[in-house]
Amino acid sequence: MTRGFLALLSHSARRIRWLLVATAGLLVGFQALTALMAASFQEQNTFERLATMAPDFVREALGASFLPMLSFSGIVLLGFFHFAVIAFLVGLAIAVATEPASEVEQRFNDVLLARPLPRRVPITRSAVLLVLVALCTCGAMCACTWGGLAMFAPEGARWPRPRLVLSLGGLLAALMVSWGGIALAVGSASRRRGVAGTLVGLVALALFLLDVVSGAWKPAASFGRLSPFHYFDPLKLVAGQPFSWTDLSVLLGVGAAGFLASLFIYTRRDL
Repeated sequence: MTRGFLALLSHSARRIRWLLVATAGLLVGFQALTALMAASFQEQNTFERLATMAPDFVREALGASFLPMLSFSGIVLLGFFHFAVIAFLVGLAIAVATEPASEVEQRFNDVLLARPLPRRVPITRSAVLLVLVALCTCGAMCACTWGGLAMFAPEGARWPRPRLVLSLGGLLAALMVSWGGIALAVGSASRRRGVAGTLVGLVALALFLLDVVSGAWKPAASFGRLSPFHYFDPLKLVAGQPFSWTDLSVLLGVGAAGFLASLFIYTRRDL
């Protein structure tokens, strides 16, 4: 079974290798550019002007995170809390985790079932691949953050602490695992990858909006805990608050629950 699992994992990794290379390249380039941009702002003393130009509602929405975000470290770490980067990485996790649905749609599962492989192997393969993708992409972001600082940081600039960078990368990877686990559960029950991916994407958007509303409107505050995004708040870390192991545990717990649900569904469904 080990040889079969490794062969299946290698096959899946080869199918997405160019997507991963392109993703890592874009993230690495973005992190390098943010370091260069932060260095330019530092040399031109732009941070104070940016702070005075920001509208009051932006200050109120960001709260204690406002000033740390408009600092050298805050700009350098922009990729870890920028909405576009987060949305793309969540989408990447969903795409990786819905591969079982793609195999059913393309009848590749017929080849798998013709071999002496337990049904849990394709699901375990997708879960392991999801974790590897999350670690590789977020690890590349952390590594290039330090590389960009080494190349572009001006003398005297205060670098973000290594622990902060690793905490942001780990929390972002955990968010990818959580949504990947949800997508894996949906994909294990679906016959079309597009349907599974679209459904999870809509759920992700709905829960993101729920988290936004719950943070701005007190009557909805209690509902925000239903969203995985509620447990991903990198701006708090940038503002100097301690790392929350509870948030990390919840995100990883959601991913693990999705994995267990997908095992239950896939091993019992009619293929």
